[in-house]
Amino acid sequence: MRLSSGGHRQSRWIEKVNVDQQEIEFKLDPGADVTVISSKTFSQLWLQPSTRILNGPDGQNLNLQGKFRSRLSFKENDIKKEIFVVSHLDRSLLGLAACEDLNLVKCLNCWDGYSSSKKVEALMDNMVEPDVIEPVDEPPPLTPPPRKVNSTSRKINSPPPQLSLSQEPQRHGNYVTRSGRVVKPAQRLTY
Repeated sequence: MRLSSGGHRQSRWIEKVNVDQQEIEFKLDPGADVTVISSKTFSQLWLQPSTRILNGPDGQNLNLQGKFRSRLSFKENDIKKEIFVVSHLDRSLLGLAACEDLNLVKCLNCWDGYSSSKKVEALMDNMVEPDVIEPVDEPPPLTPPPRKVNSTSRKINSPPPQLSLSQEPQRHGNYVTRSGRVVKPAQRLTY
């Protein structure tokens, strides 16, 4: 089964990653949920059975042999991941989680709450020094204090505007404004 497409820029997506001290060439596949290697590449015999069903990009089931947990390393990055072994696979594929954890791909325009909050905190500190803003030691109350109602005020009961029979819409599709005016869809209001 072939899960790759030809192209002149493909070499940018190929990287050698150490899997338990053995160097394996992977195609970086940020669209893949898991990391897979072919049964030809896999030379160890201690596979764990897997009940998971893996599908290729075309939606067809892959012939899953099993899985194992291994240490993957690339440059200074070292991680442990589950790797699935698939027969009839032309190239080993490194899935999104492994690509990100090994710093082989990076998401552009993604929000990283931690680093963003540190940047915002630094900006806020710079604004406090020249008295642009004041520091707040405790949060404001969640609800404003209740207002006193004037004892002389009272609720006025006024009926909704009534339409006289001559103003009622003659057919469906007419609209009645808040003031009680009947307007046809094509008619423009002039005040």
